[in-house]
Amino acid sequence: MQTDGIFSQKTLKLSLYSGIMLIVISMLFLGREVKTSPFLMQLGLAILTPASFYIIGALVYRQLNAPLAAPGIVATGAWLVVIELVHFYDRRAQLPRVAEDYYWLLASLLAAVIVTLTAYRARIWLLVPLVPLAQINATWAVMSATGLSIAWWPVFSFLLVLAWWEMPLHDQEWRQAYRVSAVLLEVFLLIFSYWLPIKTEHSMLITWAACALLVAILALRHGWINLGPLAMVLLACAAAWGLPLVWWPLAWLVIGVGMVIFIEQLARHEVESHTLALELSTALAVLLSGLAALLAKTAMFIGSPLAPLVVIPVLAASGSLMIWIGRRRELNTAQHAGLWLLAAAWGELYFALFDTSEGYGLWLSLLAVVALLTERLLLTWNRGKRKTTYSVREVVARWPLADLVIGLTVLIVLWSGFTSVDLPATDPLIVAVTVAIVVGVWLVAGLVYRMPVLIHVALWLAPLPYTLMLILLAPHLATLQLFGLALQFLAMIYLLIGHLLHRQRPAVLAPFFVAGYIQLGLGLTMTLSQPMLLIVALMVVVIVCFVTSLIVILGGHPAWDVAVARLIPPDRRPYAYRHVHQLFVFLTAWLLAIWLYLMLGAAAFSPARQGIILVLMSSAWIVLGRLLPRLPGVVGWPVYAAGWFMWFTGLLLVFFAPPEAIITAIFGLALSAEALHRSKAIHWMPVFILQILFSVLQVAWMIDLPGHSLLLAVTMGLCLAGMVYDRPERQAGTITALTGGGLSLLIWLVRIDPITTLGISLLALAALLRYRRCELGLVFHSTLALLLLITFGLALHWRIFLLAGGLQLVIGLLLVIWTRPRRFRTLHALLFKEFDWASSFLWIGGVSFMAGIWSGWLSASEMTLPLVVVGIALAGCTLWLHVPRLPYLPLIILTAAFLLHVDSLVGQPFQQAGSAIAAYGVWIAAFVLAIQTLVTMAVRDHWPINRARWLVWWIRPLMNTSIFLGFVGVPVTFISLLYPIQTIWFVFSMLLFSLSCLILFRREGRLMWLVFAVGLVWTAWLVMLSRLGLSGLQWHTIPFGLLMLIMARAVRRIDPGFTELLAVGMMLYGAAIDVNLRGGVFSLAGLIAALQLIGLFVYGYRAQRPTPLAITLSIGAGGLLWMILKINLWLIPLFAGVLLLAVAVLLEVERARVERWWIDWQRRLGMTSPPKQN
Repeated sequence: MQTDGIFSQKTLKLSLYSGIMLIVISMLFLGREVKTSPFLMQLGLAILTPASFYIIGALVYRQLNAPLAAPGIVATGAWLVVIELVHFYDRRAQLPRVAEDYYWLLASLLAAVIVTLTAYRARIWLLVPLVPLAQINATWAVMSATGLSIAWWPVFSFLLVLAWWEMPLHDQEWRQAYRVSAVLLEVFLLIFSYWLPIKTEHSMLITWAACALLVAILALRHGWINLGPLAMVLLACAAAWGLPLVWWPLAWLVIGVGMVIFIEQLARHEVESHTLALELSTALAVLLSGLAALLAKTAMFIGSPLAPLVVIPVLAASGSLMIWIGRRRELNTAQHAGLWLLAAAWGELYFALFDTSEGYGLWLSLLAVVALLTERLLLTWNRGKRKTTYSVREVVARWPLADLVIGLTVLIVLWSGFTSVDLPATDPLIVAVTVAIVVGVWLVAGLVYRMPVLIHVALWLAPLPYTLMLILLAPHLATLQLFGLALQFLAMIYLLIGHLLHRQRPAVLAPFFVAGYIQLGLGLTMTLSQPMLLIVALMVVVIVCFVTSLIVILGGHPAWDVAVARLIPPDRRPYAYRHVHQLFVFLTAWLLAIWLYLMLGAAAFSPARQGIILVLMSSAWIVLGRLLPRLPGVVGWPVYAAGWFMWFTGLLLVFFAPPEAIITAIFGLALSAEALHRSKAIHWMPVFILQILFSVLQVAWMIDLPGHSLLLAVTMGLCLAGMVYDRPERQAGTITALTGGGLSLLIWLVRIDPITTLGISLLALAALLRYRRCELGLVFHSTLALLLLITFGLALHWRIFLLAGGLQLVIGLLLVIWTRPRRFRTLHALLFKEFDWASSFLWIGGVSFMAGIWSGWLSASEMTLPLVVVGIALAGCTLWLHVPRLPYLPLIILTAAFLLHVDSLVGQPFQQAGSAIAAYGVWIAAFVLAIQTLVTMAVRDHWPINRARWLVWWIRPLMNTSIFLGFVGVPVTFISLLYPIQTIWFVFSMLLFSLSCLILFRREGRLMWLVFAVGLVWTAWLVMLSRLGLSGLQWHTIPFGLLMLIMARAVRRIDPGFTELLAVGMMLYGAAIDVNLRGGVFSLAGLIAALQLIGLFVYGYRAQRPTPLAITLSIGAGGLLWMILKINLWLIPLFAGVLLLAVAVLLEVERARVERWWIDWQRRLGMTSPPKQN
């Protein structure tokens, strides 16, 4: 048999098997629906149907030489034998009473023989599952005929399982099939025993016992030790079915002990083949122990409660057994479960000894403490030391005692939380002591197991029992402010413990410091409402920060060092690391300054005296800030910053007290002058200038001078002085000029008026004359324009704005021509990239020009003519300058003028507006077409570009402008339809626009333009049909569909398949709508639809166009299926199955011819490309 070609052996098998399944499914349901009489006729049809497939299969095998398809046809007949057997089981009531008892027995035996012999002869895999089913049915038919009780059917069915397993067959495939069927039947019988309608404990017991006996026989027969655990499981289940529910835990526990004995016996003989049995036995022992404990605990919920004296030993024994198994077999999970079972037994023991639940948390905490002590003793005994940190998940999964300790303490916390709700029934002291013990256990466990997370939780939970004990032992201290101080005391204990445990890892120490610092701040916030306690709390924080800063400087704070190094790597960012590392210096300086301010306020000093004291004390901060950087790794700017903060606070406090203010100003001037003279640091110059301004402001306030003007004059004078003395070797002049200029700008922003703006303008002019920078020219230009705008406002006429903007633009363009090379005259470089003396004129002139246009739009009634004039002028400038991309500007202005003209057309009388708008639309369409034609000719013929190369920069702007005008002109033309106009104007405009789209499509090749052109033509066609009064969908679909079919063949730049799909879909949609609305299928519309289908089929077949051919064939196949569906639904899979069988026979017998047919239809349906012609 051939195997090469298009269709492989897999294709043949797929067709054959699919046909068989479809025929079997269809006959299964057809047989239920067909009711014929009498019974003999039904029997004849039932015999004739499978026999026909047997005969056809034999003929195909002998005459046509089809060794694969013929067995498939015979297998179909065998399946039909079983199906007919099923059908006649429901119809056996039509037989006489005497024959009814023996009919099913004979039919089942005959069907089993036929199917078995057929499977042995045909040897096809579809019959493999059918043979065991037929034999099972025959076996059960024999049991039914003998009158055996159905409760014993599963037991005797195990004999068939044994027969299948031990059947001496030489064929390996059939032996494997029978053994797999035996396993499946065994599982089914176990489940079937539970589903029996007369199910009893006796029936369940004998079924599971028989299955256990069968497994034991097979294990002994073949020496399979691994089946021993399975037999014991089945035996345990059988015993469970036969015993009352209350005895199940003890029975399972006894079986678990037996499994442990079996495990120890297997472990003595280290045989590799016993590995699986050992693992299964271990798992079974763990499972039985767990189930026994679970059932003992939950028996009360299923209606069979057990006595506590029974539950506690069962839980303890199960836990001990699982711990033994876990320790012997190194099963960590078993140890976890065993410990929890012991904990459950411990909890049950409490309720058996005591009647109240008040001390249940303390009872459980005792077990947690014992478990933690045991873990510590084991760690010491094994001489092990944990050197790395672990997460809670890792610790719980790794150490069973840690799981018990953490789990029990969590349960204790939850229990305490629930019981504390009912405070009258629970002693609060017991709750506090219980939670305190839990906190202690968590702290010790966190240190033992190296768990920072657990230490975090313990430290954050500790304030709860701490405050509760304070309330119970000292009720007079129960205020929020005192709680804040108490919380700070607890935080200091945390910090002390963290510093004492300096040998621990930083990750273990981090929770003590994090919780300590945060709770220290929380305590401070809790004292905010009481000033005296706030001072005390703030002093505590300052002391802690001071001590911590000393420890950090001395290098005794490893946790802080590691945290800062992890946040900011010192090797990558050493400067930031050094400053963040000294954070406590910053906190000490600033918090101490704040504490000093609060203390001065509490001492009842006047604000002026407070200011003097703060200024005097700030000098100490500043001196300390200068001395601290001498220490290695210490920064002084935090102390500097706190000193300046105190300085400025003191200045604000003495501002309205002239004597103190003068003293403060003199002190500040002296200090600043001395620091400037001693250190020569330029940052003291702004400080000195600020002191001068403060003194000037005080003098102006004392002698009643205008402070705003005086300050502006002083700052301008300072700025001018700095400009005069500005030298490269003198940085003080630069700092003075910058400080004076910045302060002048700040004063101007506070009060903007013509006088201050004039001063800023003069200052900008002086800077321009001094430094001669084009950036300063832009500043002076901007301030001058702002001065004019503030002085005159927007009351100027818009023509003045246009004239001023145009004049500045001309000056800027002249400067561009004179100062810039030609390569820097692009639009981007003209405005943004290059910055010189022309930039200020271009920018300010452009803004003024746009302001003139906006003002004219708001005030003038007609802006078309000014925009046209401006656009022409800009076009001339563009032609003169030869600036790339600058043609966009005049074209945009001219386009805006054209669009504004539409507004004037709409304002005309109703009878005239339509014609004017339509004519304007025609004019726009003609203008767009002309631009497209000229651009296309220029690109194609290179004229006049070959003589004036700079004209190339006009091509793309003109093209984009024409496209924009086209997108605007089409809606304008549609607006004309709202008026009474002649249709010829609208159609003519649409045709002109469509010609423009076609030109774009021809040049760019984008499908969008072709779609636009077709849409515009169709729109014109629709308007014509509407005006002529022609209705009917075929006026639209048939012409448009034919047009699209022609385009699919003629236009190469579009997808022909998609275009044909749209065309065919549109024509069929129109035909369907006409058929639905105009008479149905048997009418003129239906005839036209049929003719369209025939025409499309002929077109697709003759022209080898796949889309029309596939659509018409799909519609024809759908109609055929619809007619079959009207007869019977299940005839469809029957015909499909017969067709697939025929295809399989043809593929096996005449495959070459089938391949030629397939290739020809693939080519016609577009699945393959046609062969090339030589």
